[in-house]
Amino acid sequence: MLQINDSLYICSGHFYPNRYNLYNVNKNTFEPFGSYPYFDDLNLPKDKSLWFLTFQSRFCCVDNNYFVSATDLTPSISFFKLDKGKVVMLKDINIEKPQVVPQNRGGQIFVSKKDTNKMGFRDVCAAKGYVFALYSGRSYNEFKGKTNYCNTILVYTKEGDAVANLKIDKEILKICIMGNTIIGMTDDPDITMYRFPIPKELL
Repeated sequence: MLQINDSLYICSGHFYPNRYNLYNVNKNTFEPFGSYPYFDDLNLPKDKSLWFLTFQSRFCCVDNNYFVSATDLTPSISFFKLDKGKVVMLKDINIEKPQVVPQNRGGQIFVSKKDTNKMGFRDVCAAKGYVFALYSGRSYNEFKGKTNYCNTILVYTKEGDAVANLKIDKEILKICIMGNTIIGMTDDPDITMYRFPIPKELL
């Protein structure tokens, strides 16, 4: 769940047919919005088939009007603007098409991810007017149990325009921004954090 302001929250979950809900705590109302990714050439029915790969989102608020939703199990990231209490989709980016296997469960088609499926975003945060998205892009087939580790940070404007692809020489799991520094967190008991300077062109 992401708090936009004092009254509005964005949440994801087991929602269908829309992917998200906009919750107004003052009015006690829910407004569904957004859709799940769909790819014609996967030959899947246009229903809930991809929902369980994408219903969990990592949210980030850029400012009081712009926010981002990034997906972990597939490499997709979406950019939104709040305009007069309504959510407007600005850009929906799918870096890689999901690699999936259809499964029939009680007459309903679902999918499970293949070992070649590339993982998406492990974390996302905002600073300096930009979105910093920690990207895996790894498949189990290549990296086995280390698909959650990342050495790429993709940087976007709040409207979803790509501006930088930052390569780092460490494997990290989470990021945050402090001043002009990117803090990368690991699960190494000896070195739990790394520091990387934000490139000058982004300051």
